[in-house]
Amino acid sequence: MIEVLVVDDEPLVLLTIRSLCDWPKHGMHIAHECGNGRLALDFVREHPEIDIVITDVDMPVMDGLTLAETLRSEGCAAAIVFLSSYSNFEYVRRAFKSGACDYILK
Repeated sequence: MIEVLVVDDEPLVLLTIRSLCDWPKHGMHIAHECGNGRLALDFVREHPEIDIVITDVDMPVMDGLTLAETLRSEGCAAAIVFLSSYSNFEYVRRAFKSGACDYILK
C-alpha cells in the first residue's frame, strides 16, 4: 500500500482530497493529514514509510516549499506533489527545484 500524507491548512481541501477517489482501490492509503508544513515535517521524520506528500504552498508556521526543501535536504525520497491556488512562476520554479513531481492548481 502506498502511504500518502496530505498537508493543507484548509479543512475543506483536506476533506475534498480525502473524498476525491477510492484511495485503497488505487493501492493508496491516506496515512495522515497535517495543517502546516512543520507538523508534516515532524510526521515524516517519525514515519519514514510515507511515499507521497501532497502539499499546499501557502500555509502558516511552515509553507509547503520550505517543507519540500527540508525533506530533500534530510534525504527523504517521498514523491512531493504541490496543490496550490498560486500560479506564481517563482513558486512553481522553487517547487520543481526542491524535487516536486508535479504542481497542480486548485
